[in-house]
Amino acid sequence: MFCSSNSFTMKHTFLIIIFVTFIISGCGSSSSTKASNQNSHAAPYQEMHDQLPQEVMKNDQKGNETPGAEHEVSSTKSDHPKADFFTTKWNNRILFYAVGNEPSWSLNISKDNKAVFKTLDGLEYSAALISKLPSVDPKSTSYRFTNDKGEMIVNILEEKCMDTMADEEFSFKVSADFKLKGEKGFTTFKGCGDYVPDPRLQGKWIIIKADTILISKDTFEHKQPELNFDVYEGRVSGNDGCNLFNGGLRFRENEIVFGMMAGTLMACPNMDLSSVIAGSITDKKLRYKFENQLVLMEGDKEVMLLKRADK
Repeated sequence: MFCSSNSFTMKHTFLIIIFVTFIISGCGSSSSTKASNQNSHAAPYQEMHDQLPQEVMKNDQKGNETPGAEHEVSSTKSDHPKADFFTTKWNNRILFYAVGNEPSWSLNISKDNKAVFKTLDGLEYSAALISKLPSVDPKSTSYRFTNDKGEMIVNILEEKCMDTMADEEFSFKVSADFKLKGEKGFTTFKGCGDYVPDPRLQGKWIIIKADTILISKDTFEHKQPELNFDVYEGRVSGNDGCNLFNGGLRFRENEIVFGMMAGTLMACPNMDLSSVIAGSITDKKLRYKFENQLVLMEGDKEVMLLKRADK
C-alpha cells in the first residue's frame, strides 16, 4: 500500500510509496524548535528543506488496496464503544491515525498515501507522501509529506505509548515535525498512534484448513477449531481442536500481528494437527485476504483458511 525510497534528489521527487510503520518520539506533548538543527529528525534534511522546489510533484498513482478490499465481506455488528469510531475510519480509507495533546492535534494517513494534520486552534494541513526517509533504528520509520504550503516529517516508533488525556494505550509513539513555507524552524508535535483495525475480521471464524490439511468436525470428535477476533480490544481467542487459547492481536499494513498465546494443556487425539493450528498463528505476523473465505498467509504460503461462523 505504500511505496518507499531511501534516496532522492530535488530533480526526482516523485516516488511511489508503500506506507508501513510510522512514527517516533514521546507521547502527549508538543514543542517548538526555532531552527531545524535543534530537531533530531529534521536536522539531517535541512539542506533538502531549504531547497524545496516551488512545484511539488504529484503522486497520481493510487495506493494499493488492503487485502480483499474489493471483495464484499460483511462485518459483524459490535456493541463495543470503539466500533463506530474504527468503522468510520475504515470506511474513510484511513490506514493509520495519531493523536496528541498540549496542544490537541490529530493525524490521519490514508490508504492512498495522503496525510491530514489538524490542531485544535484551527491549523489544517493536507499533503501527499513524497518519500520514506532513512533510519538507523529498525523499529522507527520516517515519512515526508509536502505541498506548496509547507512540509511535514512523520516519525513512527514501534513502542507502547500512553495517551494520558484519553487514558488509552497505543502501539506507536508518533512525532510530527511541521513547517509552513517561509518558516525557518519546525514545530514538533508528539503523541501516540496506531493502525486502524479491519472491522471485517470481528467475530468468530471456523478453521477449515491448516497448512495443507482440511479439517472437519469429525477430525476432533465434533469440536471444530475456531478463532475469535476482537479487533477493537486487540485480542484473539479460540481452540485448536483440543486446547483453548487466547492472546494479543495488533494490526500493521496488510498484516495481522498475533502475540504469544496462553492456553490449556490437555492431551487429545490428533495433537500433531492441534500443534499445527496453534503454531500457525502464535507470535506470527501474517498477511490476510478475503476470497469468499478468510485466508491467512505467511509470505506467499497459505497457512490457514477460515470461514465465518454461522450466526
